[in-house]
Amino acid sequence: MSHYGSEQVYQVGKFGLRLHPYVAAPENVFAAGAVVEYGIDGRVSYTRAALHSSAVGLIQLIQSPVALFAHAQAGRWSVHKREPEPSASLLGRCLYGEANLFVGEHSPHYAGQPVRRLAATECWLIDTAREVADALAGGVLDSPAATRFAEYALDTGTGKVAGVGITWGYKLAQNPTYLNRFELVVIAPRETRLRDHPEHLDAFAEFLDVGRARVESCIE
Repeated sequence: MSHYGSEQVYQVGKFGLRLHPYVAAPENVFAAGAVVEYGIDGRVSYTRAALHSSAVGLIQLIQSPVALFAHAQAGRWSVHKREPEPSASLLGRCLYGEANLFVGEHSPHYAGQPVRRLAATECWLIDTAREVADALAGGVLDSPAATRFAEYALDTGTGKVAGVGITWGYKLAQNPTYLNRFELVVIAPRETRLRDHPEHLDAFAEFLDVGRARVESCIE
């Protein structure tokens, strides 16, 4: 695990995050074709205390410097999912991951674990994001834009999404003195309200091919 930085743990309201920053830097940043691979192995959980009859699950949005999916655009928020999955509810089609999908061996922290868990009192998702920065002009990184995430909890029984979620992210940074040294800077999570973020609402609407008002009607 030599490419991993120190584990970072956060608690924001009902959300918990356990993050493992990852950076694999080249031995020589001046070499032709030198690249930096970076990202994070992370587990985001959501807990509700009261007894419930239906399961809750997590939806993840992403704002990436590159277009990850056909429905996404670089720099814009999008649902972090390749395509909608069958569901009884509208926003249920956006739940992160798929059933019976497991983390690969590339992640020593989470290999073999399901990428998501839906349950009555606690749910979680596991993401093992990787990106590549190859703009090293004269050994100096053309700093890529930050990658950001947002999570919202969905009651799979009612089809309603909790209006309060979280946003967080990370950004690659280069030591200005020792150019071969890089670190992943975590943008600490903070509470966010879905109704206050039209860009999040639009991400749902575009992914589901519905109007924004339809998405808003699904907020608790």
